[in-house]
Amino acid sequence: MKTTLQTKQKKGFTLIELLIVMAIIAVLAGLGVVGFGTVQDRQLRARAELQMELLQVALEEYKADVGDYPNLVDGSLFDALYGFGAQNKNKEGEEASVDSPALRIYMPQLDPNAKKSMVSDDGSRNIIDPWGNNWIYRRGEDSGAQNPDFDLFSVGKDGQTGDPATERDDIQNW
Repeated sequence: MKTTLQTKQKKGFTLIELLIVMAIIAVLAGLGVVGFGTVQDRQLRARAELQMELLQVALEEYKADVGDYPNLVDGSLFDALYGFGAQNKNKEGEEASVDSPALRIYMPQLDPNAKKSMVSDDGSRNIIDPWGNNWIYRRGEDSGAQNPDFDLFSVGKDGQTGDPATERDDIQNW
């Protein structure tokens, strides 16, 4: 009778195979994180462009009612668009109350009590972009505006403006 030696082979993965699988998973995870960041940046930019369009419409409505764009000497852009501007004064020059039927709110999205308000929550009543920076409003050519009517812009994700290298992420109406 012949006896044959049968060798038992252990089943399993080698260390090299495990390292290759882990490297593939790490590369795929890295690509996913980078892709998610890009999508999120695009989403914030689209939200900022929408906010700018809403602000422009509100400013045009303000001009249609008052006859000119808001002059920020007496208040903020928030005050003008959320009903505390010149058009909402009574005969004695006092501001109309929030409950007044004469109060004209040009942009309900500015309601500080709203869930997704465009107003800073530090009490300053500044209109903020999706990155938390203030929207910048300049009226007419007197203030160095690019447009004859008004300029409206956000400094974007980096929060800086002035240098052409940092202006790539700025959202502007010119």
